[in-house]
Amino acid sequence: MTAGRLLVFEDRDGNGDQFSLQVPADMTAWRVDAFLDFIAQDQWQRQEAGYLAQPIDTFHFEHLRLMLTAPEITFNRPITFSQHDHSLDRGDSFDLSDAVNIIALSRCRDHNRPSLASLSISQAGQRAFLSCQSQVISSFDRAFDFGIHPICGLDGSAIESLTQLLGCFDETLDEANQIRFFYRVATCIHALPFETLSKIQAGIQFRSGWEMWAMAGRGWGGVCAEKTGMLKFICDLLAVENRPVIGSESAIPLHIEAMVQRYLESEGEEPLPIWIQHHILELCLAGKPYLIDATGGNIPLLFLDEHDASAFFSCPMRARMVYRTDRLHLARVSEWVGDALLTLSQYHIPELHLQYIFKQGLGLSIGPSLFLGVYLDWGGERSRLQQSYYASLAKHAGFPYPRFIHQENLAAVPNESLREQLENTLAALRVFYENKSFTGDFTFVIQPILDNFWRRPRVTRAVWNCVQEMTTNGP
Repeated sequence: MTAGRLLVFEDRDGNGDQFSLQVPADMTAWRVDAFLDFIAQDQWQRQEAGYLAQPIDTFHFEHLRLMLTAPEITFNRPITFSQHDHSLDRGDSFDLSDAVNIIALSRCRDHNRPSLASLSISQAGQRAFLSCQSQVISSFDRAFDFGIHPICGLDGSAIESLTQLLGCFDETLDEANQIRFFYRVATCIHALPFETLSKIQAGIQFRSGWEMWAMAGRGWGGVCAEKTGMLKFICDLLAVENRPVIGSESAIPLHIEAMVQRYLESEGEEPLPIWIQHHILELCLAGKPYLIDATGGNIPLLFLDEHDASAFFSCPMRARMVYRTDRLHLARVSEWVGDALLTLSQYHIPELHLQYIFKQGLGLSIGPSLFLGVYLDWGGERSRLQQSYYASLAKHAGFPYPRFIHQENLAAVPNESLREQLENTLAALRVFYENKSFTGDFTFVIQPILDNFWRRPRVTRAVWNCVQEMTTNGP
């Protein structure tokens, strides 16, 4: 498609995400009802119908489809449109006369508030999968690499694609191969970068499970909840029973579910009851539960059976996040609580990635040998205090002295790829903080990380033996 105009839908009542369509240069208007017919169709149907409008980000565009076609499962009221501060009805038209045309999305306040009973991450994932099935399967198969990591069906044949397991996972794989399959899925997810860089640069708050598989093919990763959503997406596609496990430095109260329910029913007017810092998954294979943490960063892979996992529920789990060790209380919660937390992140919390970076102190990325952080820098004495703070953290953790990079010395970064990433991120951060009370700039912290025992995976011996047996003997 040749260069044309952009039609940008901006979520004004939710998390502020934008969804962009490229439309032909000679298209100067689009009736709202015709657009709604367009968005009611999945990607394949639109291609078959010959629509010329094309999403800039196909996977992320599925969020807009869900908001408009099934708002109840995303915990949204019905969506209304406005342009140039004028509300638009079905018989009106979007004005496409400019190079970039902004349509504001708002919630219909006259409509009843959404029902908690309708909220469903599984349904959302299934709908997105049907729309982007070929791309999702291609991304998954490429990341999994069935050729190097063989999985065998009950008839002894090699599984070569996720397609072969859809609708028949339990009937196709025995217990050992189910464990091998999900161990490989977990290691794929764990190996992805722990990062917020990709969202900062794209202006996206949070990525869904189906989006994360697309990002995996581009070398990007995410934070714990995004990686958990990535794992849950595959579980839901294969009808594998799963339930969320949450973690917090504070003890998790027994009535946490009632507290979360009150928070949602208030539509965010009440504060979230506790600071939930971690989100992982427990899934059931051949009738047996396994606790999986594929977060990555400086958190080792966790793949434990029920017996080994019990220690992590009876005592706080120690998790190393670069400079400090967190002790996280874990609690199993019902599926709807996990769905609620992921749905809130995907649709309802503005500037969520900035909360991860600054409030939770996770920075921009945590890799095997490098932590990339950033802080708000007003200059002068405040800047010196910040540098002293990070230097003391590094010394306490036994790490080398960090390097501080800002606009004035950015050109001195010898690694061209890293320098480009920092330049792009700096430009994006400035956009996000435009017209806010912060009047300074940003300084990056480049912290080398030394190898340590926090990298060692925590895997039940029987699981490890099962994986090693297949690796040794082949299919």
